[in-house]
Amino acid sequence: MLVVAVACGPEHSQPGGGGGTGGASGQGGAAGCVDVVLGPGALAAPPNWFGKGDAIRGGLGATSNNIEVAWMAYRPVKEGGTAQFLDDTVPWLVISTLDPTTGEVVSTQPRAIFPAGVKWGDAVLRSVAWRDDGRFALGYGLYLDDGSSPARFRLGHASAPDFEDGTLALPAGVPEVRHTFSAWDGEAFAMHVYGAPPTFGLFVARVDDSGDVVLPLKEYGIASNVPPTIFSHRTSTSAESGRSYSADASGSAFLSGHLRDGTRLPGTESGAKIVKANGQSTEVANSAVVSADAAGAWLMWQQNIDAAGTWGLVAQRVDLDGDAIGSAGIIPIFPFDPEDGIWRWGILSHGDSATIIAASDRSFYRFDYDGKKVSAPLRFVGPGDPYTFDPRDIEVIQAHGDIWVSYSSGVDVRVLKVKDGCHYPAKHGGPEP
Repeated sequence: MLVVAVACGPEHSQPGGGGGTGGASGQGGAAGCVDVVLGPGALAAPPNWFGKGDAIRGGLGATSNNIEVAWMAYRPVKEGGTAQFLDDTVPWLVISTLDPTTGEVVSTQPRAIFPAGVKWGDAVLRSVAWRDDGRFALGYGLYLDDGSSPARFRLGHASAPDFEDGTLALPAGVPEVRHTFSAWDGEAFAMHVYGAPPTFGLFVARVDDSGDVVLPLKEYGIASNVPPTIFSHRTSTSAESGRSYSADASGSAFLSGHLRDGTRLPGTESGAKIVKANGQSTEVANSAVVSADAAGAWLMWQQNIDAAGTWGLVAQRVDLDGDAIGSAGIIPIFPFDPEDGIWRWGILSHGDSATIIAASDRSFYRFDYDGKKVSAPLRFVGPGDPYTFDPRDIEVIQAHGDIWVSYSSGVDVRVLKVKDGCHYPAKHGGPEP
């Protein structure tokens, strides 16, 4: 089973390692450690790729044999030309396949998504949902001349260049939607979209393997805002239960969600329910994340954790209906150093327990919570100098017996295997001895 979590905070085939740099124990790290960077420097030229690669939400996934990473590169709009600014580029989808044992980049496949002449700013790749057979759903946006951006999707496969393309028809009375975030619900791809201001409705549609819409867009809740790149309203779907949970924190922690057929979670018929961390107040909650599983989900957000206003992260278990159960786990913002504060995070559900991945501007930490006690922090990246990196779009999965983390550094996408004995420098250079 592949378990996926997502994070937020205070944002041509080339076989044989053609898509990244880095690797495993051959660089001097403990056996099985993996530190890979995926960026435009590893793509074939021409064309002259722009010097930046970006993560796509949900882009870190796994098949039965490989780790798959979907990320975004930028190609000059003018064929054969160069680009000085992103405005002169168009986003391309890139699929990089990694060997889960060695970290070797087995292949890299750039794939065109947008028609000729489309530029960055009018075109965006929003999300990818992976299935363990290599099938994936891509949610993307393309702004039209009238300013609208229909909810669009494509279905593809890691090993084949062909796509099935589709557009989700808007419900009656809904003039516009924004963003398309994909998930696999065990039977079909669930495509989550957000209504435009001022209503911020939450909608879901379901798409089968042929690209046919088997459930038209159906409203299941209301968010406090449309998610930007870093601070994000987050949605997680369980393939076992078919339920999706949408976490939002703006003053309080809110939870919306739906069953596989789009029916709202019990207790959210008139709006999102407020989730409180058992044993804590939730006076100033923000930046929520969520990870679903067969029996419910784990939510995590930042809030004040004592009367003095000290900030911390709280991890709270909810049942299938989204009601809080058990005690909240408290994760310190400053695990070791008062100058090294956490500001980006994600949570990965294991059912009754959870793993927390949290990052500062110079370190990455792991915590484990068994529902009773939060483990001591394990620093597996860094520390580096202040502002060494600005980790955005953190993804966390469990696959092939290990935990994997990816994040966008602002210029490329870094992929790490998190396991005992593996420690990595703040700047990519391979596992340390």
